[in-house]
Amino acid sequence: MSFLRLLWVAPLTVLVAFLANMGIRAIAGAINPSLVSLPSLQSLYLSFTLCGAIAAVLVFAILSLFTPRPFGIFKIVAGVGLLLSWIPDLGLAMGGQLGMFSMQVVGPLMGLLGPGGGGPPAGGPPPGGGPPPGGMPGMPIGSVAVLMLMHLSTALVCVVLLTTLTKVRSRRTASVSDH
Repeated sequence: MSFLRLLWVAPLTVLVAFLANMGIRAIAGAINPSLVSLPSLQSLYLSFTLCGAIAAVLVFAILSLFTPRPFGIFKIVAGVGLLLSWIPDLGLAMGGQLGMFSMQVVGPLMGLLGPGGGGPPAGGPPPGGGPPPGGMPGMPIGSVAVLMLMHLSTALVCVVLLTTLTKVRSRRTASVSDH
């Protein structure tokens, strides 16, 4: 792994993840505007994308410093991170107690990352506090699918760019492939 390459690959990775998610949101909104109606799919998704991509770069750099096989380990860590990021999404889709748990996990992050993002979802707790009557309703599955697609997109961009563009070709590999 080349740390010199990481100096330009890191911002490129963050930018490509950012642009990919902007594209996903634009396409989903063009197909059906209701697909991007969740608060986390408004401008807040940009903050989440930046944080996720920057975190991936930092994890990759740390693994590169402290592990003998950072590329393979990073792919595993990224896969686990992706699966973990989908848990709150699935909770939002299912509603009820899982939906409330998801909002407890994601709500504070939304409040930190952007204005207007920390409030309850539509049909959320009444002004007096507590869950709405009958529990939290599930969010539209299409909107949750867009959110999950954005998580997948960010993970794929980070894994592909970080593990391919920071590799250093050995002289033997370079000379064989040049002929």
